[in-house]
Amino acid sequence: MSQSAMLRFFVCCAVLFCGAHVSGQTVTLKVKNQPLTAVLKTIQKQTSYRFVYTKSQMDAAKPVTVNVTNQPLTQVLDLCFNDQKISYEIQAADHIIIIKDKPTVTISAAVAQSPAQLITGRVTNRDKEPLEGASVQVEGRARTMMTNANGEYRIYAAPGEQLIFSFVNYQQERVAVKDRSVIDVVMAPNVNSMEEVTISTGYQKIEQKYLTGSVTRLNMDSIYQPGLTTVDKMLEGRVPGLIMMQNSGQAGAAPKLRIRGTSTFLGNREPLWVVDGIVQVDPVPIAANRINDLDFVNLVGNAISGINPADIQSIDVLKDAAATALYGVRAANGVIVITTKRGTPGPPTVTYNANVNVTRRPRYTDRDVYMMNSLERVDVSRELIQRQIPVKGVPEAYEKAIIDYYNGSIDYNTYKQRVNRAETMNTDWLGW
Repeated sequence: MSQSAMLRFFVCCAVLFCGAHVSGQTVTLKVKNQPLTAVLKTIQKQTSYRFVYTKSQMDAAKPVTVNVTNQPLTQVLDLCFNDQKISYEIQAADHIIIIKDKPTVTISAAVAQSPAQLITGRVTNRDKEPLEGASVQVEGRARTMMTNANGEYRIYAAPGEQLIFSFVNYQQERVAVKDRSVIDVVMAPNVNSMEEVTISTGYQKIEQKYLTGSVTRLNMDSIYQPGLTTVDKMLEGRVPGLIMMQNSGQAGAAPKLRIRGTSTFLGNREPLWVVDGIVQVDPVPIAANRINDLDFVNLVGNAISGINPADIQSIDVLKDAAATALYGVRAANGVIVITTKRGTPGPPTVTYNANVNVTRRPRYTDRDVYMMNSLERVDVSRELIQRQIPVKGVPEAYEKAIIDYYNGSIDYNTYKQRVNRAETMNTDWLGW
């Protein structure tokens, strides 16, 4: 994908995110002849948006009367600014709403004489599925409305004006209002031919349509996950045919990667790691007779365990026999080719990434922690002894008391004292 295509893709994603965020804000407002300043402060407390305006704009504004419950933010603002000489503009990225004077628009005499009316409708695709986040704009006005999750919209327009409907990857639609109050629009998809994609396999660059081998290419930006410090864990679930094997539950144990299954032959089963054309080897040498001893190699990192994920540009996974053309028999278990980032022309840039993980110790007050108290623990010990299950380890509390009583070391009263103490001790083991 070219740089311009990627830029368009990220811009479209930003527009969709902003539209979905605005449509999710709801307001409950019940005011009568209240100053616009007080109404905006009430809306500000119920949403994540802040208003920017001047004192002269608020002094010239008319009092507001609104009675709504859990209505979308844009619809409430339309009611507040319906009969005002000022309008608003939502900047969802910065979470601010700018109050500004209504622009002077040159319109025909017929339109000027026609009062604005509420237009409602629904925006769908050809499959009758609602398009959430589609923009609806009156031609000549700067204000834009967004459709909700059901594809519905509400906007004020005069009979002589036109509505412009826009959505990502769909053709723009222009509809004249005329004398209609309900306008439903079915948008057609915008079919564009995709650009040719070039795949780098580590030893050649070839267009994807001419590639006959099995290669999976991943950009690091798409698989990077905060909290994970190694690349091998980030590949889990991202590459078809790649298996992540966690052979040990011990903290710090390195997972094992297998491409297209596990070999039944003894020997090394790890894929070949290649970083910028250089074959990497394991950081710790392992003797041949211990190469399959999982207890020994679980804590040994793989060949790229020391590479910073932020330094990686892309990852190519070669899964077929074509990889052996360059790397020979070492590529029998597959090849993972890593390309690191390179410098680009332009001014210097500095990027800083930091991850902090905080784990709170469990407490008895946590609803997901179910611990036995001392009385319940003694009941378990009684059941174990009744079932003649041998006690392992050093006997304590109830087990030691009953063993000493059966051996004649203590009398019955001493035995009862020890059991009562064991049933009421309630040691906070989580607090140690």
